Amino acid sequence: MTKHLVLALTGLAVSLPAMAQPDAPREVSIPFAANGGIRDWEAEGDKSILLRDRTNRWYRATFVGRCPRVGYSNTLVFETDPSGTFDRFSSIKSEYGNCQVGSIVRAEAPKSKGGK
Repeated sequence: MTKHLVLALTGLAVSLPAMAQPDAPREVSIPFAANGGIRDWEAEGDKSILLRDRTNRWYRATFVGRCPRVGYSNTLVFETDPSGTFDRFSSIKSEYGNCQVGSIVRAEAPKSKGGK
């Protein structure tokens, strides 16, 4: 019985990595965001926003919930950590409210900004 249990557990351990999500985007951050590190942005509805940093790399920041009317805002304030880094614990303020970021990953430039 013990031999069968060991074999079953070994088989389970071998199959777990195969069940992991392949190519899941890696969380990233934007350094120096508080000092002009975010140069451009484009809302993707009320669930996410594309951000361009000072080196022309694009990122997709996905909100924890909805961020109503973020695309209609004239001015956004990017609230960073004390070091000035914008990451998944940051938030974005607009005249319509405060939106908490839950994820930030690298992204392609939007079509309107020369992307694919």
